[in-house]
Amino acid sequence: MALTPQILRRHLASPLARVAGVATLLGGGLVAIPPTAAMAAVAVPTAPTSVTAERSSKDVRDFTVSWQKGTGPVSQYAVVVFADGKRTQKNVSATTTSLLVEGNSLQSVYQVHVASLNSEKQGSVSDEITVNPVLSGPPVDVNGSVSIDGSGITARWSPPQRAGLNPVLRYQVTFTDSLTRIKRTYATTNTRLDAPVDADRVYEVGVSAVTKDGTSITETAELGGAKASTPRYFTAIRDSDSPEQVVLNWSTPAWAGSDDVVTGYEIGSGTGTVTSWSAVGDTLTTTVPLASAKSAVYSVRALTAGGASALADPNSVDTAVKTQQVNDAYPIAASSTGSDVTVSFASNLAVSQEWLWAWLLPADGWSYRDMRIVRNGLQKAISFSDVPSGRYKVYILGLNSSLFAINGVTLFNEEIIVNDLSETVNATEAAFSAGSSTWHGIYPPAKLPNVAMTDKMSYDGATSMSVTATANSVGQNITAGAGPARAVPVSGGKQLVVSAQGYTTTLPTQWNLGISWWDANNNQIAVSRTNRLAKVLGNWKSSGGTFTAPKNAVAASAFVEVGELLRGQTFYIDDIALRSYVPSQQVSTAGDWNVVRGQAQLSGGTVSMTTAGDSEVLDSDTPGTDISVNTQAQLTSGTGAYGVEVRGTKTSTGTTGYLVQVSKKAGSAGTVQLLQMVAGKVCASTLASATLASSFNPATAHKVTVRAAGNGLGVSLAGKQVLTVSSLSDVVTAKKCGAAPTGTAVGLSKAGDATVEFTGTVLNKG
Repeated sequence: MALTPQILRRHLASPLARVAGVATLLGGGLVAIPPTAAMAAVAVPTAPTSVTAERSSKDVRDFTVSWQKGTGPVSQYAVVVFADGKRTQKNVSATTTSLLVEGNSLQSVYQVHVASLNSEKQGSVSDEITVNPVLSGPPVDVNGSVSIDGSGITARWSPPQRAGLNPVLRYQVTFTDSLTRIKRTYATTNTRLDAPVDADRVYEVGVSAVTKDGTSITETAELGGAKASTPRYFTAIRDSDSPEQVVLNWSTPAWAGSDDVVTGYEIGSGTGTVTSWSAVGDTLTTTVPLASAKSAVYSVRALTAGGASALADPNSVDTAVKTQQVNDAYPIAASSTGSDVTVSFASNLAVSQEWLWAWLLPADGWSYRDMRIVRNGLQKAISFSDVPSGRYKVYILGLNSSLFAINGVTLFNEEIIVNDLSETVNATEAAFSAGSSTWHGIYPPAKLPNVAMTDKMSYDGATSMSVTATANSVGQNITAGAGPARAVPVSGGKQLVVSAQGYTTTLPTQWNLGISWWDANNNQIAVSRTNRLAKVLGNWKSSGGTFTAPKNAVAASAFVEVGELLRGQTFYIDDIALRSYVPSQQVSTAGDWNVVRGQAQLSGGTVSMTTAGDSEVLDSDTPGTDISVNTQAQLTSGTGAYGVEVRGTKTSTGTTGYLVQVSKKAGSAGTVQLLQMVAGKVCASTLASATLASSFNPATAHKVTVRAAGNGLGVSLAGKQVLTVSSLSDVVTAKKCGAAPTGTAVGLSKAGDATVEFTGTVLNKG
């Protein structure tokens, strides 16, 4: 069983296209699929090797792809090329080992792989190669200062970071007066130019590299004038190690003012737009506080004797992410809680595929990976347990077979963060595989745009939505939206994020996303819009923004506005997603715990129980019954047991709740037990238990994870699932220990003469 090329999508090339088959993709046997007669009957050839590409001597836009044959029953080879947002495939005979590919522009980048296919069109995929553009990349780091003799402006730059097919012959430099628009053009073989222009005026300076094949993309910078230009490369990112802080970074302006001295910088901040400023001195980085429950917008400007520069493009910093409930409009959601990842489905997905293949793949590198296969409509959720910390892609395909075949359709592709000590990320996505019937033209009323599903252009490798103008929209927008039929539930004051990918194939356009807010009567009560992307042409561009639902809003839907489209011109949109943002995790410290039985020493994130007898601490401020408790536990001396408590309620005589207890006596195997506590006493009947491996040593520090969700509970030790209870209500009824616990408290405890230490306890809610 191996990967086939039909279902590969461009931006998953890193985890998927670099491997030669499913066995390698899944880390060599992470998933066991029972063999079938069909699998036994059809052998799968190995992947082609040594894939190369060589430019044509007749037309450098074209290139020849060559490869070494795979072994096994090859009936044909499929050469798959992705370039300029479009995927093409050419099948050739089993005796062919090369193919001439007709190229697009001199600036096009190509991702190429070759698959060997058997008679059933099942096969294996080669490593992917990249064919770089014929032209070089643009010059980089364009900057400038007043000429030494004061006669003009000296512009400087560095050579292109990516070489072209042929070397750079010269650089073309243009100075365009930002007010009069008068342009002056110069040429030089150096990486600097002294231009005889007025340094007190502001110019748009463009530098491009010229080779025998043509001229590269132009790199621009604003030079000239009394003030500095905008600080470059500004970023605002929440600190993964300290989520309550935001790290701001930027680089010096390309122009430091006519005095050539930047005296300092100011940081701007606000909730939706920048509204306040604070000085940070002459530095290129700073850290600012931001509660995990809040979002903000940040920018920076440079200070000179001539005044403050223009603002850098604002960066939005969001809170942690929690999913809207899946529904028929947004039918798939992925979420992480602690070290567990769950993929939920609203119902039977409206696709013709009978089987759903779900991959959990590392976003970068080659870490943990896993996959699941379920029948469409028979299972509402699938889960991946004990996933190591990191960034992953949740990638779902619909197939008409449990065998990996060539007719897969991409249904979902979202990034997710798995990190016990950081945020959790959940997402919903609207795919167009089931059609776009609930999306329609909204404006202008007299000439509504045509809205349709298409496979001509796609970000996700399957389908996208096309918005075609029926009249020229120069100077105005055309709008397409979903309306309340494809809305997700919200409530006033909650934050919602809208994001998507857009693509224009011909003339440059301007576009933005937006959210329509609806009340209980399906009346549109407000709209919110993302920042406009101007003069966009070619390649998929992302847009997104975070907005707060207005009072009385009960639902929200997405829309897209496009300007500068001519009649018949088409704009494509894909990967539309709506997400709501709330805090999702809590790191427990000494102040969170209360000693309710025995003795315990509380210090920072450590709970030590070192005296004989039973001891217990309780965190009664944890909201909700669905919780994941992650802690590192160690039996430091003695024998006995330690435990983690969930769904607890503190009473006058003791705690009522569930107790997961780990113990190991000398000469016997260790055990993990699920017990029920009633008013401080443990019920004599064990609800569930499991025997641990003989190698388990409680005296060694190891991670313990207890997750209670709905009617189920799971326990893992040292990253391995050791106990799963699918129906708590059934075991509680069978053991007759009283009513099932419904409290919200979490606890840690130990019994007997054991001394125990718990460290780094993290609670993930939901």
